[in-house]
Amino acid sequence: MSHGLVPTEPKYSPIQKRKIFRALRHSKAYLNT
Repeated sequence: MSHGLVPTEPKYSPIQKRKIFRALRHSKAYLNT
């Protein structure tokens, strides 16, 4: 179920990191709402 959220490769692309950060922020916002 890891769709790019937890890449097994040590290659952490800035785009992927941004995506994860955004998703985390969104989920946090939803939980805080």
